[in-house]
Amino acid sequence: MDNRVPIWVWHYFSLDHARAASSFSRKCGELEALAPSSGDEDTAPIGTRSDHRSYATSSVLASGAFIEACINEFILTASRDDLAHVEGAEARTGLELNERQQITAAGRDLSKESKTLERYQKVLQLLGREQFDRGARPFSEAALLMRLRNELVHYKPQWRPEHSDERRSTDQHNLVVGLMERKFTPNPFYADSMNPYFPEKCLGHGCTSWAWNSALKFADCFFSRAGTTWMYENARYTLQP
Repeated sequence: MDNRVPIWVWHYFSLDHARAASSFSRKCGELEALAPSSGDEDTAPIGTRSDHRSYATSSVLASGAFIEACINEFILTASRDDLAHVEGAEARTGLELNERQQITAAGRDLSKESKTLERYQKVLQLLGREQFDRGARPFSEAALLMRLRNELVHYKPQWRPEHSDERRSTDQHNLVVGLMERKFTPNPFYADSMNPYFPEKCLGHGCTSWAWNSALKFADCFFSRAGTTWMYENARYTLQP
């Protein structure tokens, strides 16, 4: 007879994504210190560029995953009496019972919303809180980040001009224009190359720092409006990109 008591675990992955996004971003910065200066011979160890691309891509993906995990965790935690009112638990939503009941009742409709940022908007609306201005920060930055994340996840190759102003090229689209307008420091491994802006010049420490900071500011603003904090708060000092 098996007398073992089963243990159930409710895991919050948003903190894992936060740590991954910031850690991979720092790795990008460390490798960029090995990049050659303009006109100098490239003496970086073999594999440095490919490692750098891996870190940059992983950081952006984790930043996007962090945004999605936060709202899903918030919605599902609100529906659980055994989580929402645990004394001292980091995961408490901080919501009143009637507010949690509203979110629980709308749970199915919220889960059907395919656009992650709209899920945030609907939750704020249900709670009677001020919604985000879609045309202003931090929403606009989070929206651009999610578009970049989706471009990487659902990537479809296409011909890009070797070297030109991409704003005028056939490859011009709102994502690339938006990223170029942020003017973050380009990937130094390709800064002087003839390669197009995306992905070579775009995916670097400047981009990953922007992506993670945008994700964190968006989450901070949401939880502030909701009147609570989330798991990453106690680890904030470790989450520098």
